[in-house]
Amino acid sequence: SKALVHGMEALDISDIPNYCCRDVADKIFAKADTDIIVTPTVCCWSHLTNKAKPESPRVVALTQFICQTLGIA
Repeated sequence: SKALVHGMEALDISDIPNYCCRDVADKIFAKADTDIIVTPTVCCWSHLTNKAKPESPRVVALTQFICQTLGIA
């Protein structure tokens, strides 16, 4: 999934260390320097969405992000 996202033009990518979203969601949110976090799986999306606070970046799954980018969602 990283290769796919890094290949997209016009995106500024900030890699977050390979933390497990189940264990350290707070660290993931703290490391995010954008207003959106794109997760590689729906499982990660679910865990982060459930642990997000109102001030947390928006969380989307990679598949959702791609569909929105292509205008098919």
